[in-house]
Amino acid sequence: MTDDEKRKNFLILFNYFCELESGGQDWFSEHVEEMGIQTYLNGLTIMLEKVEVHTQK
Repeated sequence: MTDDEKRKNFLILFNYFCELESGGQDWFSEHVEEMGIQTYLNGLTIMLEKVEVHTQK
């Protein structure tokens, strides 16, 4: 994995957890806007699985 990929993955998770903490008031950050919502959601799903975050169904 390249440094750019690591940075992108970190930013995806960081953005997600910051938005959780803030209550999601301004969730569509510039970072998400730049990468596109579908790319962000795909990356977020992959990263949450990697850090073993599980949701209740």
